[in-house]
Amino acid sequence: VYRGVLERIEALDFDVHRVVAGDSLQSLAWSEYGRAQAWRAIAEANGIDDPSRLAPGTELMLPAAEEVPH
Repeated sequence: VYRGVLERIEALDFDVHRVVAGDSLQSLAWSEYGRAQAWRAIAEANGIDDPSRLAPGTELMLPAAEEVPH
């Protein structure tokens, strides 16, 4: 049972970013993907419904660039 879960987790391709004061989803999208408009992919991957409320210390999954719609 656990092996299947672990294999699925390992197959996911993402980086993790720890939010610091001043971060925004738009700035993270720009630095990660070169497109501030890609912030929605980060929000969706992390279940964020209010992008203006990022708490410092929160860890965000950043999807692989090839998984972000252009």
